[in-house]
Amino acid sequence: MSRLNLIRIQELKDLDDDGSNETLKQLINLYYANTEKLINELANEYKSKNWPKVKQLSNSIRASSLNIGADQVVEAARKLEYAEADGIEKIGTEKLITSFGMAKNDLRIYLLT
Repeated sequence: MSRLNLIRIQELKDLDDDGSNETLKQLINLYYANTEKLINELANEYKSKNWPKVKQLSNSIRASSLNIGADQVVEAARKLEYAEADGIEKIGTEKLITSFGMAKNDLRIYLLT
């Protein structure tokens, strides 16, 4: 599986008729800021074993990642979102956090090209 959905990112890139990529840059920066907050909150709720909240936050992360084309983050969030309560603890948050870090890197590189 690709870490980024390049078709989705191209669709976002095409929103700017002038080729400036300003809309894409703004969307990516919003994604970074919002998702980082959600992941920090998710990590805290995970430590507290508040599984319903973990599932809710995973849903929010999955949705925003789907919109921006961060497919690997989508998959990691989906696993947490749909896991049974006893499965959430086994899955953990490390894969989601790592995937988000890689997506941030990949999106930065994509903006430079």
